[in-house]
Amino acid sequence: MHYLVTGGCGYIGSITASLLCEQKEVQVTLIDNLLNNDASAADTLKAMYPGRVHFEQVDVRNADSLRQVFSSAQFDGVLHFAGLKSVSESQIDPLSYCQLLTPKGMSLKSSR
Repeated sequence: MHYLVTGGCGYIGSITASLLCEQKEVQVTLIDNLLNNDASAADTLKAMYPGRVHFEQVDVRNADSLRQVFSSAQFDGVLHFAGLKSVSESQIDPLSYCQLLTPKGMSLKSSR
């Protein structure tokens, strides 16, 4: 089984990826735009599960990048945890936050 986890470097995405990898036959591809975190979670997971965790710096709002991810591997499932996490920023720029949470703004669905 091979899963795609959006927001894979965030807390929920990385914990979910770790739980998935506890199953011996599972591979996980993490994507994250790294806007409000870094790739250290992906690095840790790669070290814990050699050859089974892959990371791509991708924004789910970028349809071309997502098409490239979907063309590079066959996924059995997609777990969507990408999001932004600042209350003050969400009040200043609510559109950016809505784009990640609504199907119209999210390119994930149309990229498959």
